[in-house]
Amino acid sequence: MTARAAVRRVEGDGGAVPLAAFQMKTSPTKFSLGAARFVRGRRSALVRGAAAGFTLLELLAVLVIIGVLAGALYPTIKSSISTGTTAACEQNLKRIGEGLAQYNTKYESWPNKSGVPFFGALIGRGVWESTPANAKRLTCPSIRWKNMAPSQEFGMALEDWFRPDNFDQVGPDHSTYAGPDLSRTKLRKFPASGKVALMADDNDGEGNHDTATNVLMGDFSVQRLELFDFKDSGDLAADESVTYVPVGPDSPIELLQGLTIDE
Repeated sequence: MTARAAVRRVEGDGGAVPLAAFQMKTSPTKFSLGAARFVRGRRSALVRGAAAGFTLLELLAVLVIIGVLAGALYPTIKSSISTGTTAACEQNLKRIGEGLAQYNTKYESWPNKSGVPFFGALIGRGVWESTPANAKRLTCPSIRWKNMAPSQEFGMALEDWFRPDNFDQVGPDHSTYAGPDLSRTKLRKFPASGKVALMADDNDGEGNHDTATNVLMGDFSVQRLELFDFKDSGDLAADESVTYVPVGPDSPIELLQGLTIDE
């Protein structure tokens, strides 16, 4: 083999260059790989941009769906909350009934004051300890105690509302329950009749609950009175402007006429 055949030089401007070296520098494979990498890089950037744009649109769509669902579910959520507070109110009244039984055991009588002081005596006369939890039980949970006068107007701590040394100041502002008017409701026996109302949601100007009124009876059972039942019976007008059952001496419901928020 000749030296020319072995080396196979290619003549160029810079002189003879080995053909193999020229082929390595100018290999089509190298160009193809580089071009492929460039295209893939551009494509990845485009895909990332498209994905980011799609995610934003997807997020906006989700927010719209959530807004629609929230609007549709709001009445159901509101109704569930109302049902929960109505049930908690019933439990409050049952606990107060138990407290009145404890009061009778200690003093061998019913409390001797009308209205809110009637059941406020559970703390005011030492049957229950004066704690925030016990004070909360003496008012309907549908009404926030922080919005009531002793807290909002006088800055009184909840545990001080019914405290024995403050008991003379207890009145309608201390609870959203109505107690018995002892000038109209005579409590001679213990327990009293299951046909006598001892306490109820006061519904003072508006209903404590959406449609229900809870009542603690003389035998310590709790009844739930429904607004629509009284509308159906004709005791209340079927007009939509009537939104709650009045409680007190002017109530059209005889059971509730013996209750008051005043002493």
